[in-house]
Amino acid sequence: MTVGPYWAAARSRLDAVRAQYARTFLERGVEGLLTSLCPPLVRWIPPVLEVRHPRRVDVHLGGRGLVLAPTVFSWRELSLLYDPYDDEAVPRLTVPAVTDPADGSALWHGGNGTTADEALGTLLGRTRATALRVVADGCGTTELARRLGVTPAAASQHATALRGAGLIATSRRGGRALHVTTALGRELLGGTWQGAGDGAPL
Repeated sequence: MTVGPYWAAARSRLDAVRAQYARTFLERGVEGLLTSLCPPLVRWIPPVLEVRHPRRVDVHLGGRGLVLAPTVFSWRELSLLYDPYDDEAVPRLTVPAVTDPADGSALWHGGNGTTADEALGTLLGRTRATALRVVADGCGTTELARRLGVTPAAASQHATALRGAGLIATSRRGGRALHVTTALGRELLGGTWQGAGDGAPL
């Protein structure tokens, strides 16, 4: 597969961007999220979301919502996918997950050394590295346990260790714990490792 050698790093980057979207939404709401989307390609001027697009299109959501889809295959263009004849279909806005050429180059030319997945597993241990990736989507302890295939008590121990390392943060709502990655955790997930002798990210 053409992208196979690079997919681990690309997936980590996408996970980090999605986690950032979720955190921005929780902290600043819908308007804050829309304001933060890939400027200057996207501008939020309430109640209008202006998108730099090859042709002029006015899309009225009418309460349908909007799917934000980060992509690593474009860094200067957005695409708006919608069906003008279906008033119920939810439009999809594809947003570049990489906007810096240097970051893009590192993403696609970093496949000659240790992959990000392998390095992260070496650094944290396989199960704990998987736990960090799961938490990138935001989840509770029960969901973490299910996805790791361990007991809730073991999942709680992994979360405690990751929290102690500053890689995740935990909040409680209605007696339920919600784990999310911190900026450090997202950076670790989004990094590319080139097989440094000490296992540290470059």
